[in-house]
Amino acid sequence: MDVTLNNVNYICISIFRARRKTLPQLPKSISEVHSVLILLQLNTYKGENFLLYNNETENIVYFTTKTNFKFLCFRDRIFINGIFEYCAKFFL
Repeated sequence: MDVTLNNVNYICISIFRARRKTLPQLPKSISEVHSVLILLQLNTYKGENFLLYNNETENIVYFTTKTNFKFLCFRDRIFINGIFEYCAKFFL
């Protein structure tokens, strides 16, 4: 069987539809963001909670594990990249 560009497009569309069913809808407000984060129970493959802090009053969210945070606390230098230049819609 030959695979054409149309086949690839149909496969991508099918994957997108299947994935969309497993994820929550995009939140429409900041309160929805916090609610969804509480419900998701984000864990690493080692079973650690990945949502370390979710403060609804101050709109602060920390995505990391206690292990990662402890590791950073005991370093003299921390090098970061451009990932921190991006911020989700409801955060600054």
